[in-house]
Parts: sequence; structure tokens; C-alpha cells
Amino acid sequence: MNATPASFAIGGNVKSAALQNLAGARVTFIKNGHVVRTLFTDASGNFGAANLVPGTYNLRVTKLGHIFTSPAAPVVVGPDSPSNNIVSTGVSSWLKPFAFFSYFW
Repeated sequence: MNATPASFAIGGNVKSAALQNLAGARVTFIKNGHVVRTLFTDASGNFGAANLVPGTYNLRVTKLGHIFTSPAAPVVVGPDSPSNNIVSTGVSSWLKPFAFFSYFW
């Protein structure tokens, strides 16, 4: 008889709208309206979290200068969900700091 694991893992990759890996993107795991984990992507845009109880998690991704659908991905865990690829929907139009600051300087 095989025992069912009590916890599972979620992993994936975050890319820009130009399909470049996004290092340092914040990935927030939300279950039943509560934040259960927050982490950042590595240099290759990869993220992963283990020891998650079974259920549905909404992944919210933020990165300065990038726009993501929120939630970026609803993920059902149990079994593991290792290949969640999230792509930015565009570049934030307000992030033009040099034009803004040069106006005042």
C-alpha cells in the first residue's frame, strides 16, 4: 500500500513579455485568500516551493516595470506541480523614471 504524501511542491519559471527570464520577480502563493509563501525567482527566472499542503494556490507575480495577470496562475497541488510558466503581459507604462526625473532636474 502506497501512502499519499502530506505535502507537495510548486515550481516554474517567470519570463518578461519578450520571453526573457526574469530574475528577482516576487512570486506570492495565496491559498483561500491568505498569503502562505513569498519568494523570489533565481537568476534564471526559476522559482520553487516545497512542503505545501494539497489544494488550490493562486500565484501572484510582481516585478518592477512588468505587468502580470493577477492571479498569474491558479495551481492545484496534489500531486506536485513543477512546470508553471508565467509570462508578463507587458511593460509598465509608468516606469519611465529618467524622463520624469530629468523634467525636474
